Parts: sequence; structure tokens; C-alpha cells
Amino acid sequence: MMHLVASGSELLHHAVTLAAAGPPPTKPEQPPGMENVTKVLNWIAWGVTILCVVGIFMVGGKMAISHRNGEGLEAGSGLGKVLIACILVGAASGLVGAIT
Repeated sequence: MMHLVASGSELLHHAVTLAAAGPPPTKPEQPPGMENVTKVLNWIAWGVTILCVVGIFMVGGKMAISHRNGEGLEAGSGLGKVLIACILVGAASGLVGAIT
């Protein structure tokens, strides 16, 4: 009976070890013509990133002018929207990078 328990624990140990190791890493191959798609996606990602930075500068300028005119932080909601857009762009670039 003890031999059976020992075999069961060894089997469990090997199963856990194999599960932790996971499948062997493989380098995925891109389909033909994917280089051009990747190039276009990179250009779009750079363009959108530049637009996010420009948006932050524009909202900052608008906030400075609003503060000077005594309107307070009413332009602050624009900063929140631009920052949410930046977060979405960052998340999307990570997802696209993982896929391609």
C-alpha cells in the first residue's frame, strides 16, 4: 500500500513539473506579405503616439489660458480624455505587438 502512495506522489510531482514547464517555446512565422502590414501598423502607431503627445500639449495650453481667464479647471476634463486615449494606445500597441 505504501508503494502505491509513493508512486502516486511521484506521479503528482512529475505532473506538476511538466505543467509548470509548459510547452516548448516556438518562434512563430509570419505569413507571406505580413512585412508590409507590420510596417503600416508601425507607422500608424507612431502617428497616434505623436497625436497623443500633441493632445496633451494642447490641453495644457487650453488649461493655462482658461486659468488666466478665471475659468478654473473646466478644461481639466479634456486632460482626462487625452490620458485615457494614451492608455488605450499603449494597450493596443502591446496587443498588436504580441499578435504580430
